[in-house]
Amino acid sequence: MRNIIDYYTQRIFPTTVVFKDLINDDDLNKEMTTRVSEGQKTDLQTLPVYRYLIDHIEAFMRGMYEVREINGNLKVVKMWANILKPGESKQIGIQENSMWTGVYNVSCPAGSGNLFFDDPRPASKAIRPNFFRKDIAPHDVTRQPFYGAPGMCFIFPSWLPHGEEINKSDKDKINIYFNVEQS
Repeated sequence: MRNIIDYYTQRIFPTTVVFKDLINDDDLNKEMTTRVSEGQKTDLQTLPVYRYLIDHIEAFMRGMYEVREINGNLKVVKMWANILKPGESKQIGIQENSMWTGVYNVSCPAGSGNLFFDDPRPASKAIRPNFFRKDIAPHDVTRQPFYGAPGMCFIFPSWLPHGEEINKSDKDKINIYFNVEQS
């Protein structure tokens, strides 16, 4: 008779979120904060001031493709600012007509909320186990938050549901979102 403790596990349908401290440049973040606060919030990829950021994003993604042995040319095709005022959050959404989406943190005051990802499988929200441990593995939860500091960049599949928690600080939180296409 087999011991009932003996069993096999295999995670399936994993989703990768890649992140790194992309640019540690306070002057650049201050300039982006000023421009966004003055009203520049869409089509940022067309403005010269964002070229430096785009170059770093595309280099980061080329490196990610090399490591994962994926072929393709990558280009940031859309870039916009998201400002969360105190008390605001970003609703869950996905980005259509794009392969990758990313978030670059410009300003993240303490308490301004985390970027989070929801499990993309609809049935995962039907019945959830009541976990009694605090050290739950990321693949066992239906929502995974990621803390981000200024200069941190997150890249993920565009179909992955994402949002931002409530900004509980007394300052604006500013992120630059972008979509990347592959050819």
